[in-house]
Amino acid sequence: MEDAIDKMNGMSLDGRSITVDRAQPQRSSRDRDGGRDYDRDRDRDRGRSSGGGRGSGGDCFKCGKPGHFARECPI
Repeated sequence: MEDAIDKMNGMSLDGRSITVDRAQPQRSSRDRDGGRDYDRDRDRDRGRSSGGGRGSGGDCFKCGKPGHFARECPI
């Protein structure tokens, strides 16, 4: 494996020099997020509304209210 890493490291791929390293062992699932990353992501998403975008239950893309589509929005 070391020979392959040495041979490929610094090789040009699409005009760019690539870096090849040995894969690092994965941490256990308990250590992976440590609880802190999960809480930070959850807090970041807390303020976002679920309206808009496809599959939002037919709510208007302009005002976010149900019952009509953006082209029919009174706003």
